[in-house]
Amino acid sequence: MTNFMDYLDWRGDLTFEEAPFNEVDALLLSYLSYVNFDKVLPDWKRADAAPAISLRKAREAFFTMHKLEDFRKDRSFIRQAPSLLEKIGKTRRFGDIALSCYVDHVDLHEEEQFAALCMDLGKGRHRETPEEGAKEMRFVSFRGTDDTIIGWKEDFNLSYLTVPAEQEAVDYLNAVLKNTKERVLIGGHSKGAHLSVYAAAKADPDVRKKIGYVYNFDGPGFDREFLSSRGIAEIHDRIRRYVPEDSVIGMLLDHNIEPVIVKSSEKGLMQHDPFSWQLSGPAFLSCPGLGKMGQLMDKTFSTWIAQVEPAQRKVFIDDLFSVLEASGARTLTELYSGNPKSYLAMVKRLDKLDESTGKTLKLLVESMFEQMTEQLAPARKESRSRRPRKAEA
Repeated sequence: MTNFMDYLDWRGDLTFEEAPFNEVDALLLSYLSYVNFDKVLPDWKRADAAPAISLRKAREAFFTMHKLEDFRKDRSFIRQAPSLLEKIGKTRRFGDIALSCYVDHVDLHEEEQFAALCMDLGKGRHRETPEEGAKEMRFVSFRGTDDTIIGWKEDFNLSYLTVPAEQEAVDYLNAVLKNTKERVLIGGHSKGAHLSVYAAAKADPDVRKKIGYVYNFDGPGFDREFLSSRGIAEIHDRIRRYVPEDSVIGMLLDHNIEPVIVKSSEKGLMQHDPFSWQLSGPAFLSCPGLGKMGQLMDKTFSTWIAQVEPAQRKVFIDDLFSVLEASGARTLTELYSGNPKSYLAMVKRLDKLDESTGKTLKLLVESMFEQMTEQLAPARKESRSRRPRKAEA
């Protein structure tokens, strides 16, 4: 099985003129925005902000301050972002990309996190428009959430909240593309994918005209009002959507774009990690349909949550994450490598939930952790055996 690190070995020495830009390139650049470029790239709003620097030089600067070993204690899937930077920055294909317009804004009071950067790719061709000659290309990458349980809750919260990062993404896109003449590509993973589509649809009309393609990698959906808007109609044919077999985040709410379903080397929730997505040459290895969890999310949970009022969505999501947090894990990676005591704590929390949400929640949680059945089932049995028996009449 090959992933996008293998792709760099195979494709890294070819320019975008020699081998056209493709969906795997888009995922790589979307994932690259997970790198914390603080002190490497200046904040784009600073008056003294330095001009764009190459990815090669950014890599060198980053690793004068950090070592790969520094990130091995990080148990979230974005710990791989520095490894990607270390490898991609040395390639001929990506090394001369110019990075600019970096922003990493965190507001704890408003519970807002927004990060993005622009990448000027130079002259190249695009796989989907082979009849065109080489053109200057720019990629705008929006950062998503990591695999902390709190981060995943932020993705779920998009189903009932309008978050500040959405408007910030629109303002950012309008600002950085106002004077550009390049072909513009936009992408992101997870929440970053959601922001990519939202910003492209809400951008000024003159900016929307410059957008070639929008790459949505396993991003949460939208409400039906947004999907019927004029802006989304104008970019509909330019959106490319990708989800793994057992997608959870990418099946939230509604979508009006059929996805490419990608084969993953992981199971369950961990398929959200792009490092697990499998390739076939310069494209993803696709599957004929969704897996069991993906189908559950698509046909049961997402349909239900789209039909209920925002207040009910909030209750459901709070209940779901109270179950996951009961495990004591901080990240999904930790949760999946946990022990029976963690699952027992989750089962006890499930059994305390209100019946109005409990049935759907139990179905969802048990599907999420199907591969843990051997550990979860005994935990449930133990939980039930400890309940006090009702006194005989």
